[in-house]
Amino acid sequence: MGKKIHYVLIFLMVLGILDSAYLAYLHYSGSSSKFCQELGNFDCDLVNKSSFSELTGILDYFGIDFYLPIPNSVLGIIAFSIMLGINILLINNIRILGHKFSKKELYAALLVLSIISFVFGLFLVYIQEFVLRAWCLFCLIMDLIILLNLILVFLLKNRKFR
Repeated sequence: MGKKIHYVLIFLMVLGILDSAYLAYLHYSGSSSKFCQELGNFDCDLVNKSSFSELTGILDYFGIDFYLPIPNSVLGIIAFSIMLGINILLINNIRILGHKFSKKELYAALLVLSIISFVFGLFLVYIQEFVLRAWCLFCLIMDLIILLNLILVFLLKNRKFR
């Protein structure tokens, strides 16, 4: 059962990378997502090109004056890629630069990244609902992927370390 969950996690991580890459494309391009704009309160462009779509806007929201124009979608690509790598390490027991990480270390790293991603995603859902008053379908898909990832990581961790 554990390996099946890892393969589902790998599938989710790849979906997360693809979704994040599409959002990064929309963020940097001049084009808009017509699909998203025709769904009531959904406006992917408003959300994905708002000040909150980059770390600078989020830091400003908390009163931190620091210029860090990294889009959240790029952070998603990075986080999903790291989690994908950890899953591959857990399945294959690969050494990195001569060091073999213990399963406990890898599960802990996966859990921490999953929790951070989940909390960050919840904050962005709050921003969409209460600040921007608009929804991004592709952002919500990413939030669902993050939630499923967190649930599966908890299942794996509890199964391995009872």
